[in-house]
Amino acid sequence: VVIVTPKSNVIERANESFFVLLRYTLAIIAGCFLFFFILLQNTLFAPIRDIIKRIKSGGDGSPTPLDQTVNSELGEIAYWYNLRSREAAEAREMAEEASQSKSAFLANMSHELRTPLNSIIGMGQLINQKKLDPETREMFDSITISSKVLVAIVNDILDLSKIEAKQIQLEHVPFDIVQEIRHTTQAMKPLASEKGLTLSYQGPDDPLPVMGDPLRFTRILSNIVSNAIRYTQAGGVTVVLHIELLPGSRVRALCKVIDTGIGIEKSKQEKIFEKFTQADASTARRFGGTGLGLAITRELVELMDGQIGVESEAEKGSTFWFDVSFDRAHADDIHAHTDHSSAYDTHPPLPLPTGANARPAATARILVAEDNHMNQVLIRKVLATIGLHNFVIVHTGRDALHALQQEHFDLILMDCHMPEMNGYEAATAIRALSTPEKNNVPIIAITANTMKEDEERCLAVGMNDYVSKPFDLYDLKRKLAAWIDFTAVTPAPQKESAAGPAIDLQKLRALSGQDDKFIAEMVRLFITDGAILLAQLQGQITDGPNPQWVDIAHGLKSAAANVGAQEMYTLCDQAQKMRDTDAVSRGQKAAAIAVAFSEAISLLRNTVLSQ
Repeated sequence: VVIVTPKSNVIERANESFFVLLRYTLAIIAGCFLFFFILLQNTLFAPIRDIIKRIKSGGDGSPTPLDQTVNSELGEIAYWYNLRSREAAEAREMAEEASQSKSAFLANMSHELRTPLNSIIGMGQLINQKKLDPETREMFDSITISSKVLVAIVNDILDLSKIEAKQIQLEHVPFDIVQEIRHTTQAMKPLASEKGLTLSYQGPDDPLPVMGDPLRFTRILSNIVSNAIRYTQAGGVTVVLHIELLPGSRVRALCKVIDTGIGIEKSKQEKIFEKFTQADASTARRFGGTGLGLAITRELVELMDGQIGVESEAEKGSTFWFDVSFDRAHADDIHAHTDHSSAYDTHPPLPLPTGANARPAATARILVAEDNHMNQVLIRKVLATIGLHNFVIVHTGRDALHALQQEHFDLILMDCHMPEMNGYEAATAIRALSTPEKNNVPIIAITANTMKEDEERCLAVGMNDYVSKPFDLYDLKRKLAAWIDFTAVTPAPQKESAAGPAIDLQKLRALSGQDDKFIAEMVRLFITDGAILLAQLQGQITDGPNPQWVDIAHGLKSAAANVGAQEMYTLCDQAQKMRDTDAVSRGQKAAAIAVAFSEAISLLRNTVLSQ
């Protein structure tokens, strides 16, 4: 073979033998490629085409099983891949079912725990009305405090189970974020004062309307602030708000809670946001708590697409922060929005009786639907205590529906979880009755469920109001007062709550310079002027903007402040902010103020005028 190649590396001449050799070489290469193609066709491509054909034949999306016969490497790979994929899917499905079962179990267990707690706390309130010697009073107070702590723990467990089960739907309503933070801070000042701590707010004062879930936002802040107060023994807690305006009518709110408490070691800071976890065991023994508060807080923040974190050093205090973003809203949106608007879309609220239209307690007939014996005993005692003696108790929703069809009742107290027909079904059936006298009877739900969604569900099926177990004797009476006239009933002795007595006598004495005659005169003026103002307030129960309502509510608030009537003061302060609300909401608030006024008078007469 002769090849001539110049320096350019280009073949210029070759003899015939070279071309013969080249043809044989190319033929051998082509044959090898053809052999390997046929081999791959039979061992790889054909099985893959068969798998694709089977998958396409199940075009409805149903699983396509592979042959169990393993007679090649590809078949073995496909078999084991199919097996492992199926096992992974089954394991994932089992894990999801286990998580849902756990959440359902916790929710049901929380509900079952509330039933005996309702009886313990309710009976305790009835005992609290009796005269007790100091030793018995001390033991009773311990029982009351322990019961309330247990209720708080049960509430945390239920909240967490609902979050994990994805049963929480965030609201998207207008609210003033600055006002919510200021109100939350103000409401928690008594808790800080009990420990000798300061609680302050730093941030903008101008209103900032946004669209979001005010209830969950307040829950996040109150959880963090209450934790800061719990773990701070000296100094104080500061709530700081930073607002950043974002493009596209968005707002970023960065909220910080700074305390001078025990602090947290860096190695344990991430751990505290885990469920049932605290920084260390000694923290739980020293300060109490379940370790659920921050876990719930983190879940809520993440539900709002926000972030939460902590900056802290041991023994140098902590700064907990969270930031969430909202759409901007308009001030008019807040005035137009009412808490019940979304819940009443299906069943509009029934008109509230006012004045002579309310049924006197002495003649009011109450239907109680409750299947638990302990709660039946409690409700009997409670209704008798507040002056309602004419009532019928049934065990199921079906019995309640039958009783209403047979007799006349002025109001129904309906437990939501009963056999045969639950409270929701019974309320729906009652609203579907053809007789207005029957289908318009007010229904107040009594249930162990405490989430916002549960309240909305009650209202959506036609119930008029909602009382959560364990219910408070005085809260129940306040709810009933929207339809029942208690003015002719001697008020039950006033309660004392963890926030302090209903009448702050120390404040009253300090204001008067310890002058008993002056105190008595102020009380008499409160009774006479308060009655006049209350009558005027009830005359302003209208829809839409009403400046007169605001002015009268302010007058009642001032009167309550003069005598230290704290509960009445709080209700009047809320009423003062209801300038643009509806008649239904105003009627409920006026009824609550009337009950608080009556109870304040009773207590003042017993503690001041009787001396």
